[in-house]
Amino acid sequence: MARTLESRASELEMLEARIPISPGAHRVQATAPIQVVVYGFGFWDAYGFNAGMKADNTRGPDVTVPSSLVAVALARCTAPVPLVDASFSDDCTGTRFLSRVQIPAAGTLLGVGTHQILTRVADSTGNTSTVATVFSVRDPGGVTIQCPSNIVVSSSNAAGAVVLFTALAASPCNPSIPVISDPPSGSVFPPGVTRVTTRIADPNLGSNTCSFTVTVNVSVQPPEIIDPVLRDGELVFGVRTQPGVDYVLEKKVTLDAPWELAQAFKGDGNPFIFRLKLQPNLRGEFFRYRRLP
Repeated sequence: MARTLESRASELEMLEARIPISPGAHRVQATAPIQVVVYGFGFWDAYGFNAGMKADNTRGPDVTVPSSLVAVALARCTAPVPLVDASFSDDCTGTRFLSRVQIPAAGTLLGVGTHQILTRVADSTGNTSTVATVFSVRDPGGVTIQCPSNIVVSSSNAAGAVVLFTALAASPCNPSIPVISDPPSGSVFPPGVTRVTTRIADPNLGSNTCSFTVTVNVSVQPPEIIDPVLRDGELVFGVRTQPGVDYVLEKKVTLDAPWELAQAFKGDGNPFIFRLKLQPNLRGEFFRYRRLP
């Protein structure tokens, strides 16, 4: 570095050139430690205000570790933490000046489940880098998953029914392993047959699945007209409804005429009251009330 600066200075002396540097802080990036001392006001001056520049190492080392490791539990359903195979380097200080710490330390016993191993590397100036490895401890007996038998329910709601069920997963070391079902327990299952698939929530513990069916039979009561009354040219009557069922009231003036829509509505479980003004000078009117499929 010194020879390079002296050579450059010699060139500048011959050219009588100047390198202007503005006041303030300047950033210098290098792949090795560097220090420059500047003094004097001109090439022939050996006095003046001194100036110094030093490149500091502010970046942590480069660290590479495996993204995941798997071990099978031994006695008492535990497995020792391995020493993670890590590679690390630093552009400024070199590998021999780096220190490494692993958390938890190699040999620490961990139970069945998913854990995290941290590898932390520091250089001689105190810069650190930390990376993580997922450490999965699996049960020696494997995980078994159990679904309920096929479920059949009845509902008077045309939208379906809320169905509750329990699916289980366990191993010799863990009697209760979380699972995920699709659709989940407590969902509204539509009429007909729906297949439910259940899997282990943590894929690091296994990929076992099971499935079963939920059948919802909807029994919709036939339409029922209650308390019809004809008074002063107005027909008043009620109809019983079921929640979630669509109904229509239709009418026609002769038996041979097509049915026309008079009103459509959705049942909520309560009686629905109709008030219909009859057309004068007609020999009769016909009405029907039915649920939509």
